[in-house]
Amino acid sequence: MKNNKRTFIAIKIPPQKALKDTIQALKYKFEKSKIKWVNTEDFHLTLHFLGETSPEQIEKINEILNCTALQNAPFEIELKELGAFYKNRQPLVIWVGIAENKKLTNLFSRLRESLSENGFILEDRPFSPHLTLGRVKQIEDFDMLKSMLIHYKNVLFQKADIKEVYFYESILLPSGPVYKPINIVKLSQ
Repeated sequence: MKNNKRTFIAIKIPPQKALKDTIQALKYKFEKSKIKWVNTEDFHLTLHFLGETSPEQIEKINEILNCTALQNAPFEIELKELGAFYKNRQPLVIWVGIAENKKLTNLFSRLRESLSENGFILEDRPFSPHLTLGRVKQIEDFDMLKSMLIHYKNVLFQKADIKEVYFYESILLPSGPVYKPINIVKLSQ
C-alpha cells in the first residue's frame, strides 16, 4: 500500500562513555570482520515491531501510546552484559543486555495487550530487551568474540532514565535503515 509505513515502538537510549568505549574496542578488535555497526545515535530498545502499518493503524497506535504513557511512570534501566544471538552456531547480532526490570516489562506488556486487543499481530517470542550494537555478516576471529563476551559478562555499562516512548518509521535505504519518529510520548503516571 502506497501510504503504509514500516513501524515499531521503542525506547531511545543515548550511549554514555563506558558503552561508547566498549563499542570502539569491539570495532578495533573486529576490524577484519564483516559487521554492520549500528550508529550510536540510533540506539534503541525495541518494544514492539509492527511492520507495514496503514495511516488508520498509525492513528490507532498513537491513541494506544498516549493512553499507555498515562499509565506508566518514568523509570531507570541498567545496560549490562555483552551478548550475541546465534543461528546455526554463527553469531548474527552483537548486543548489550538490559537488566531485568519490572517497570520495563510492565510497559512492554501493557502495550502488547492494548495492541493485541486492537487487532495488531505481534511477534510471538519472549521479551528479550537489548540494544543491537552490530549485525554480523562474517566474523574473522570467533574465539576472540567468545572471549570478549565472557570478559563483559557482568559489566554494568550505564544506567538510563526512561521518560518517553518513541513510535518510529523505519525507512530502509542501501546505506542502512533510517529511523524517523512519528510520535514521542512522555511517561507520566
